[in-house]
Amino acid sequence: MGWVISLTGVGLFAWLWSDVRAMMRWNTDLSVLAAAGRFDLLAEHCEAGLRQRRPFWRLVQHLLIPGATEASCSLHFYNMGLHDRAWALSQRALELSAHKPAILAAARATAVLALSGLHRFDEARTMFDALRAMPAAPAALLASGTTAALAEGRIADGLATAREVLARDPADEASHLAASAALAELGRFDEALTELEHTPRAGLPQLAERDRARLQADEQGQELLAAQEAERGQVVQPAPHIQAAMVHLERGDVRAAEFHLSRAAAVLGHHPAVGMHFFATRARCAAQRGDVAPMEKDLAAAADMAGRITASRSLRVELLLARGRALAEAGRPADALAALEDALSGNPAPYTAKVAALHRGNALLALGRREEARAAWQQAAEAEAGTHTRRLAEAALAAAS
Repeated sequence: MGWVISLTGVGLFAWLWSDVRAMMRWNTDLSVLAAAGRFDLLAEHCEAGLRQRRPFWRLVQHLLIPGATEASCSLHFYNMGLHDRAWALSQRALELSAHKPAILAAARATAVLALSGLHRFDEARTMFDALRAMPAAPAALLASGTTAALAEGRIADGLATAREVLARDPADEASHLAASAALAELGRFDEALTELEHTPRAGLPQLAERDRARLQADEQGQELLAAQEAERGQVVQPAPHIQAAMVHLERGDVRAAEFHLSRAAAVLGHHPAVGMHFFATRARCAAQRGDVAPMEKDLAAAADMAGRITASRSLRVELLLARGRALAEAGRPADALAALEDALSGNPAPYTAKVAALHRGNALLALGRREEARAAWQQAAEAEAGTHTRRLAEAALAAAS
């Protein structure tokens, strides 16, 4: 009987090892698909991982990382614009991880994002308060509160939260980008640019050194690390340059904007949202120079990138807003108005709606429709006090009175 028990033990170990390898392969492929911008396959891959029935894989999930897979997939669905699915998975992650504080913190962060994507901002704030109160919550997860605040139009609160994260983790890239965006919206352009002058972090922020060493000791672990680094690099390398270009455009400095876009182009990958913002910003540069053909080409490229995440309502709205601004800057107010009205019909986040209303008013004025322009500017003037959008709307209203 001894040899039977021994063979059974070997078989069980092989089965366990096979499941562990399959779990690592699934996570590697998840990052590979995200880094390649294959969002068309990413949702299917997430669902396959959630449905899998490998016994030891499920045992590891149940005992060691309950809710982690659901939280990870929720974040990917949020990035794809599938906010209902993201919220459903966040709820499941919250239930499963109730006794695992580290995973519960991640589940709450993804819930904040999903709720903000659904424009359920009161619930998002309540969820964020619960996350912020957790001693185990990593600083990086608090960036979810910044995202929600900025979408809602609470620019000062978003900046304060980004500063809170950076006080705990000065190298958090997402919070530097969010702080820069908030500062630009407050009209503090020099500070917005300074915010982008930090040195990017080396390595994955959420990975402890001992865990990194374990993964590096194994060939498949090395592959997983490389895939996750590539996924992260799709955003953290070009995004600061694209954000800097946007800030310079708000200041009217096209040459500086184009310099930063040239640096972004050197590291631009396949991430659809990053690519959309790159091409849309470059289109605005061409519009301000009066170069119509390059503007049209970049607007088409931006639309192509946004089209890779067909479910993302927010990305489509941002594309239409950027298109409207570029067309207005090219002296085509009727086309600009059409794009901006499409953006406003797409149920934009509250602050995006105020920005779109401001530029819609400008397009209406250029078409001689003064009363409609005033109504649009009045909507934009409801933005948070102290914001650049509100100041511009109030100035437009004063000039038109």
